Amino acid sequence: NVVLKDFNNIHIDSVSYLPTWGGNINGKSLERISVDALSNNSTNWGSSVSLNKATPGKINSITPKDYDLRITSFESENEFGIIGEEIQLNVVVKNIGLNTSSNFNINLYRDANADSIAQLSELISTQQGSALTAGDSLNYNFTTSDFITGNNLFMAFVDVIPDNDSTNNIAFKTITGVSINEERNDIVINEIMYAPTSPQPEWIEIYNRSNKVIDLKNYQIADAADTIKIISQSTILNPNEFLIVTKDSLIFNYYNINSNYVISSFPTLNNSEDRLILLDSLNRVIDSLYYSSAWGGNNNKSLERVDVNSPSTDSSNWRTSKSIFNGTPGTYNSVTQKDFDLLADDILFTPKFPLVVETVSVAAFVKNIGKNSAAFSIDLYEDTNLDSIPDTFIETISNLNLMVNDSASYQFSYLIQSLLIKKAFYVKVFFEQDQDTTNNSFYKDIEPGFPNQTIVVNEIMFAPLGGEPEWIELYNNSDVNINLKDWAVWDVITTPVRATIQNDFIIPANGYVVLTKDSSITNYHRFISSPILELNLSSFNNDQDGVVLKDNRGIAIDSVLYSNQWGGTSGFSLERISSAISSNNQLNWGSSTDIEQSTPGRINSITSKEFDLSVSEISFSPRFPILGEDVSITAKIKNNGSQSAQSFATEFYIDTDSNNVVDLLLSYVNSSNLISGDSISITSTTQIIDLQKKILAAVRVVFVSDEDTLNNYFEKSVEPGFAENIIKINEVMYSPADGNPEWVELVNASSDSINIKNWFISDVLST
Repeated sequence: NVVLKDFNNIHIDSVSYLPTWGGNINGKSLERISVDALSNNSTNWGSSVSLNKATPGKINSITPKDYDLRITSFESENEFGIIGEEIQLNVVVKNIGLNTSSNFNINLYRDANADSIAQLSELISTQQGSALTAGDSLNYNFTTSDFITGNNLFMAFVDVIPDNDSTNNIAFKTITGVSINEERNDIVINEIMYAPTSPQPEWIEIYNRSNKVIDLKNYQIADAADTIKIISQSTILNPNEFLIVTKDSLIFNYYNINSNYVISSFPTLNNSEDRLILLDSLNRVIDSLYYSSAWGGNNNKSLERVDVNSPSTDSSNWRTSKSIFNGTPGTYNSVTQKDFDLLADDILFTPKFPLVVETVSVAAFVKNIGKNSAAFSIDLYEDTNLDSIPDTFIETISNLNLMVNDSASYQFSYLIQSLLIKKAFYVKVFFEQDQDTTNNSFYKDIEPGFPNQTIVVNEIMFAPLGGEPEWIELYNNSDVNINLKDWAVWDVITTPVRATIQNDFIIPANGYVVLTKDSSITNYHRFISSPILELNLSSFNNDQDGVVLKDNRGIAIDSVLYSNQWGGTSGFSLERISSAISSNNQLNWGSSTDIEQSTPGRINSITSKEFDLSVSEISFSPRFPILGEDVSITAKIKNNGSQSAQSFATEFYIDTDSNNVVDLLLSYVNSSNLISGDSISITSTTQIIDLQKKILAAVRVVFVSDEDTLNNYFEKSVEPGFAENIIKINEVMYSPADGNPEWVELVNASSDSINIKNWFISDVLST
């Protein structure tokens, strides 16, 4: 609060100011705009705009004058001035006076002696300005190359008469002059690892394609969002040298880097697409591109530039690294053509997909991808222990020549005799001038396969009921165990889906395996004796679909295109009759006839068997025994096989403790010579004595040669009843009066109480 009083202590003027009025920044005074406006009006005050930050004893800098031109802006688009090139300086002049100005001149000076005083010898250029009306402003552009290396102080001065305040007629601008060495694309972005697998860091390779020695101090890398300085100290990059910028020293765990490198933060690179810019210390773009994953370089492989002389922005000039190390930091890119470069491209086996015990020949396929012809040799090795490291030398082919852009296969004299198991081989090309030896070797294995229908699709549950999962059964037609690891099952209709067996899974010789969508399959069958594998099978269509079985080489071993017209509907499986007949012969398929409605993991119910006895029926004598009677058990044994059953036995059991599990062998009856298709009734030599309650009986036929033992067992219960006429019909109301019911009266003719629960009465005539 400032109060002005005269010598008589009479109040003359006062002001109560706040910091928000102005005058509180950088040593500037608080100036009054108009002496005619109120002293305590905040809009009548403001910070001084004088170059001296205040105007003591002078008219205030913010007080309107009759005549007053001011330089309100003196700027340049250039932070740096490149020696030998022009820069542009922009001056804005405004009439802040109350009257129209007279014509004026704007002078541009370079303060050569750094005294901040404009001198005639320092004058660069003058532009004339026409009279400005009060409140108007005009822009004036100056272009000059008159500056030196280092800091240059430029001054702009408005020369006008009359002007009541000349302190605002001058403005200053400092421009740093620099000498330029490198130009755009002297250094190029040459390789980018934007999608590494953790913990490998992201990294960028740059390459000096010029003949200049370039200092990378204060170089920067930017993406679409951020700009980060990557080098703070002097770092020299010589002609034809590489430099790696990596986020972490972990890069050395993955590559042998012989070039210069810096460990520095830089913007995180997006895996889908991103902008990448290399900037020098003057913020000039040295190289830039906008890559996308479609260019290549994803899945832990770097994105390599093909040609340093072709545009960075051309997608065809970028490819995924072909290096066995997934990248080539600090050396020539794998996709860049070298002067001398041979490529070991493949090992050729003939036949391509051999069967077990076939003889296989071996050849190396080599390409000349360099710019000059090549003279070379090739070595062949075997990896006997399959550890991916060659350990046994086999053969050399020498004195070979290959022209530019040519390729050829070279046959070794060595032959793989009687291929039985998986084998692996390694070829290495020896070429003294080769500039990229990382592609001079090739490793490949060969594994014998099995003929078509060695393993067949044998049963399909495509329309289960009651919650049973879908499943398929495979049968091994051969005499050897086969590992189904990496084999796959496909469906056919709509969009085929593959389910691959990921781990070791053996199908026995002449045996079965069951592939199921869910392990709950075991809840729907008494016993599944063969191996079961839960697999993410496709859902099979109930009208028409197919099942394709492919081995670990992708070769189809069996396939079937089924229809519900073949059978296998309503909870019954579709069973194959013969594994030797075509899979796509409708007559070779039908619905299961098994009591369980399917036969997973065992011989199919409709498959012809040489030896197959079954218990087809159990009967009791007397048929309806009464309490206390002795009961005989008779079993009907049928020969379902194509051969006679020469010797077999029939076992008779009963449950003595009423837990529904038979626990007592009543008798054992031997039989012989039951011819194909015939049946025989065999009666237990021991009866059930004094039947007092419901008893579970079971029969099992024992036949050593039997091919399907699940039908060798049968259970049935027998329960004592009452003697005839123990309860009699004693009275019948068959014609009651209207509204009264019909009824029957029974009388118990015995001396015991009788529970007639579940007894029933029926008439005889009509229905």
